Amino acid sequence: IDAGTYAGIWLGQAHEDPSELAPEVDRWITFYDESGIEAVGVGVVTMRRRTPGGRTTPPWFEVRDMPPATGPCGETIARVIEAREWLARHDDAALLDARVALASEARAIVAQHASSSGWARESAEIRLTRGLAMAVRLDPVGMAMAGYLEGTRSVRDAVETFARAFQVPADALMADAPALVRRLMEMGLLVPVSG
Repeated sequence: IDAGTYAGIWLGQAHEDPSELAPEVDRWITFYDESGIEAVGVGVVTMRRRTPGGRTTPPWFEVRDMPPATGPCGETIARVIEAREWLARHDDAALLDARVALASEARAIVAQHASSSGWARESAEIRLTRGLAMAVRLDPVGMAMAGYLEGTRSVRDAVETFARAFQVPADALMADAPALVRRLMEMGLLVPVSG
């Protein structure tokens, strides 16, 4: 964000009276000019304290581009951290036996364009519509299979149901299912279902 816009955004939240805002913005801009600052990057750093005798999952570090925010983001961030810890405790076999469901704010977004044979698919993704708008682009099989992950059956059963519906061998899909589930969970799009 250019330095002037950045100053206006932050100072505008602190000063309702425009007569108070203008001198403060001028002060910030002067500081930016003197410091050679032309633009300001924004981001989020999230950390979780590890308590002695607490969680046993190994520490991890990850850097991501921040997606757009569509409201308060704490729930999305907490879900991503919890998913990361849950995944560390589940190998692929356990993951296939687990029940998972798409987050309530997850939606399939499909972009298409007109072509000589009708609508042609450009891209498809699953995106969160609230909090951090995390998104994962998927191929047609991944998109269709993700729709079967609604929490009432295990991942294995969902893959088998999908395979029967599309008349494909379940074994051909089963090997890729854990990677799909892990990817969706790491982005906060999919959550484990307890019970």
